Amino acid sequence: MHLPRYPTSRPASFRSRIFYRLHQCFAIIVSAVMICPPPLLLAAATSAEPGWWTEQQVIASDTVADDYAVLNQGQLKNLATKAAQAMEARLPGGAGTDILNMVNAWSQPAASGTTRDDYAVVTLGQLKAVAKPFYDRLLAMQMVVCYPWDGTWPADDYAVANLGQAKYLFSYTLPELNNGDINNNEIPDDWEWERYGFLWPVGSEDRYARFEYSVYRD
Repeated sequence: MHLPRYPTSRPASFRSRIFYRLHQCFAIIVSAVMICPPPLLLAAATSAEPGWWTEQQVIASDTVADDYAVLNQGQLKNLATKAAQAMEARLPGGAGTDILNMVNAWSQPAASGTTRDDYAVVTLGQLKAVAKPFYDRLLAMQMVVCYPWDGTWPADDYAVANLGQAKYLFSYTLPELNNGDINNNEIPDDWEWERYGFLWPVGSEDRYARFEYSVYRD
């Protein structure tokens, strides 16, 4: 099964096919220069690995990282699957149905008439499409405030993605196992989710929730 959205099928006309092929070749040749994350972003992705990477064995200990290597579909699926498992273990309510449906579909037989190629290169659009449901979940949990690619990444979603960019998008932190209070507002997350369907932000906005929880607790 192909990764979601952003199809990479070739244009129909002869002239369009020529320009499409030239674009592909050019993107691969200049990918290390044009689409790699800025050095500071890449360093942030590789120097401070989140704890769930170790827990899920995201990085093989016997390999040398090459963050500028081209990302393939198998690597992205593997990373996303481990990220889903980490969310299942660490977040109240788990990873959510959108993420689980996506990663579970990759283990199902390919649809009739389609083939899978886990060695095919991943485009920036495909990388963002896979990462988006994870950030939707983090946004819902109030653990991030925006998508990391908004206004900062190349606009060409058909450009080739690299390992460093994938690691950067999945370098977010998750709370420790069984922490129970992700937003640190002294209200159990499970109670907030069951009663309100979301986590209250810390500050004046959670006063009502604090009052209700104090009544419930007493």
